[in-house]
Amino acid sequence: MTASTTKYFRRICPVLIVADADAAAAYYRDKFGFSIMQSEGAEFAMVDRDNCRIFLKRGSADPSPPRNRHRCDDGGGDREFPDIITHFESMDAFDAFYKELLGTKPNELSEISQWGGMRAFSAHDLDGYNLEFLRSL
Repeated sequence: MTASTTKYFRRICPVLIVADADAAAAYYRDKFGFSIMQSEGAEFAMVDRDNCRIFLKRGSADPSPPRNRHRCDDGGGDREFPDIITHFESMDAFDAFYKELLGTKPNELSEISQWGGMRAFSAHDLDGYNLEFLRSL
């Protein structure tokens, strides 16, 4: 297959089903540094950081199990499969973001680990979604 010279995609915006979109948006703002771009109370919100957007839509009030995580077989490993993966432009940006999160203390912030040619850490959002942050070595 020949590589395309035309870029068609501008961005991909995942939609997470949450118990309360307003509360989830506030958590993304306060813990992960996102801006709230749109809020329709508990029903819907859109957050953005560095032109990466997440839509938050109210659904089942029961956050367990999180929607994506338990649909995957991790091959018997001890890693929890993430719901969202974010890659960083540079190691400096990766390290600066981790330092930022040490101050805001999101749920279940992990230590930085190294595997598969990557440095990585993860944290959970208000509804239990697992966000993983990566940078290639």
